[in-house]
Amino acid sequence: MKKLLLIIYAVSLYFTVSAQTSSTSDYQDRWQYYFNLYNSYTPGVANLSMNGYWRKNKNIKSLKQTIYKYKKGKREEIPYSSTESNFDNDHLLNYKYSKKGNLHREYQYKYNTYGYYTNYKGFKKGKLSEEEFREYNDSNRVVKYVYYKNNKKRNSYVSEYMDYVKIVKQDNYQKENTDPYYTWIYDYYEDGKKKMSEYYKKGKLKRRYLYTCDDEGKEVKDTVKTSKVCYLTEYNADSSYVKIYRNTDSKGKVRKQRYTYRKDGKLISYESINTKGETSYNYEYEYDANGNKVKYTYYRKSKLYLKEEFKYNANSKLIEKTRYNGKGKLWHKTINKRDENDNIIEATEYNHKNKLTSKTQYQYDEKGNKTKKIVYKKDEIKKEYNYIYVYI
Repeated sequence: MKKLLLIIYAVSLYFTVSAQTSSTSDYQDRWQYYFNLYNSYTPGVANLSMNGYWRKNKNIKSLKQTIYKYKKGKREEIPYSSTESNFDNDHLLNYKYSKKGNLHREYQYKYNTYGYYTNYKGFKKGKLSEEEFREYNDSNRVVKYVYYKNNKKRNSYVSEYMDYVKIVKQDNYQKENTDPYYTWIYDYYEDGKKKMSEYYKKGKLKRRYLYTCDDEGKEVKDTVKTSKVCYLTEYNADSSYVKIYRNTDSKGKVRKQRYTYRKDGKLISYESINTKGETSYNYEYEYDANGNKVKYTYYRKSKLYLKEEFKYNANSKLIEKTRYNGKGKLWHKTINKRDENDNIIEATEYNHKNKLTSKTQYQYDEKGNKTKKIVYKKDEIKKEYNYIYVYI
């Protein structure tokens, strides 16, 4: 379970940093949306990121997607795969079919009146493979979570809140065990800011985090490993500001993260500083007069690693993104062609030699939803995606 949590944390950190440092993909955007909505990344949330993203548009009742492959420029008669998704009576149903038309995957979600799912079921070839249960309080915070794999309980947790919002305790269980495998306990200052958190494993206190900005670098003497976490915001005369996140371990070693923002809240730079006081990596942003990001520069140990440049149309929609390596040589380029509604109708990809590697064309309905996607490798068509919607 601990390893699973570390993996989830690492994945979430990767996508969070990716979202800050460069242009995000559609999947990253969807992942971030559902991660923020549920404040977790469980199998049910992960599947929504992959297959339930269209439900962000509440006017869509159902969606059918069919994928065809091409050979030597000719489309195969039988679809390579197809997916059907339906939302009805607070249930989301998703079906994936193989090339032979057999049901390969099935996902079911049941929602509460506030739009949060309370039950998730995943099927493989008609057999239930995983299931989640979620219970919420009046503020739609999860108070109980249970996950089953192949009809066996794998893990669960129970959370307690203060004023229905601030979590004060979370007990995590493995399999059918009734004693918590690990527990988190939280305490807060009177102003609502976090004061302390403690991590227990099998009932034994293993680590404590103190949220204070006193005595940077001072060794914390305690019977358990204790870290001090500091969040600072410093404002400049021109209303720009710097956010500093500082972590001091029990031996007084300090790690810092420094975010610098313009007065309008746009991030200008980020810096990660290790325990030796050295910058491990940092990145910088530049913007145009409309507030669009036009340049992103990434450094590792003060050495330029990559640079990205962005171009926009008159409506501030991205039309070109070019990436260069640390020596200033072309790495990759994407060009987006848009219609009068700013929908991307063609995206072309180029390699380090500025040669075309792939091309994707899109078509849309009158509501702006994608109805067809055609994928080329160089100039040869490879796949065709068709989308059929039923609207509420």
